[in-house]
Amino acid sequence: MTADHINSFLASLTGNPEKTRFQFHLKLTYGDYTMDMKQRRRLILLCRQFLNNLKLLVCELQQPTEDNPQLSYQYSELPPNTVFDVPDTGLQSCSDVWKGRRSVVIGASVSHQACHLTERGGKGFLRSVLWNLDGDPTAAMKYGTRMEPLAREAYFKARKALDPSATITFHLGFHINSSFPAGGCSPDGIIRSEINNDILIEMKCPFILKNIDPELFESLLTEAQLDRFPIERDHDGVLQVKKNHKYSYQMQQNMGILNLKEAHLVIFSKFGMIHAEVDFDIELYQEIVTKITCIHKKYLVPEYFEMRVPRDLTPFSLEY
Repeated sequence: MTADHINSFLASLTGNPEKTRFQFHLKLTYGDYTMDMKQRRRLILLCRQFLNNLKLLVCELQQPTEDNPQLSYQYSELPPNTVFDVPDTGLQSCSDVWKGRRSVVIGASVSHQACHLTERGGKGFLRSVLWNLDGDPTAAMKYGTRMEPLAREAYFKARKALDPSATITFHLGFHINSSFPAGGCSPDGIIRSEINNDILIEMKCPFILKNIDPELFESLLTEAQLDRFPIERDHDGVLQVKKNHKYSYQMQQNMGILNLKEAHLVIFSKFGMIHAEVDFDIELYQEIVTKITCIHKKYLVPEYFEMRVPRDLTPFSLEY
């Protein structure tokens, strides 16, 4: 049976309200194609219009204030590094608005992956980040989601014991920065205090620590697990986040977008908790902004229009 026969057979089943067994085991095959100069120019025009519209979306998030009662809808007139909290995104993955805004930019959670993307990895990146085709959540993801409320409660109690004036805001929505329209972030939380600077919180509940006290990670994890673990000790024994780890990139993008200078990476299990402090690295953040802006323009924006990856075709890499 040829690919055309299979395509015709599957097309005849699309009217059924329920999926048949054939539709689970067979898939449509799409023929590849190239663009002539006219089609390429048209796609470039659409991509440029999309990027302009993305900037207009930033302008629409403005709210009038006493200092700025007259709003400007010219992106070039927006104050640099203005932080915007997108309305109706506090529930994050349960919010359709959050999903929509997140789909048109590159979020901080995939910052490291985007910054190290190769031509070969473009298809897998878009499959996961843009089209969400990686399937159901893994056991590790489900575990992390289940443990997050316990981690928040434990960290809140520990922080209040150190600083009674501290307040912690969790369930933050999607944020963007006027100077970085191609990126966004959904921070886990922010500590505000009368005596300290605002601090970003990033909470992680690693599956490999499910039955381990995080304080004992060095003695109980294997060498391979330690290589992947986000935290290590410096020469003085102080916990620090590995600079090239994906969580480091995530936190730097978060801090840069939110105009924060400090962050805590919290590692939690039911047996205990540790945290490492991270300072904002302006050089790394500028590198992130440059690379993500390029990747967004080169891969994601053309894919919005061509939709090649869901058809199992190699995405276009477009320079314009």
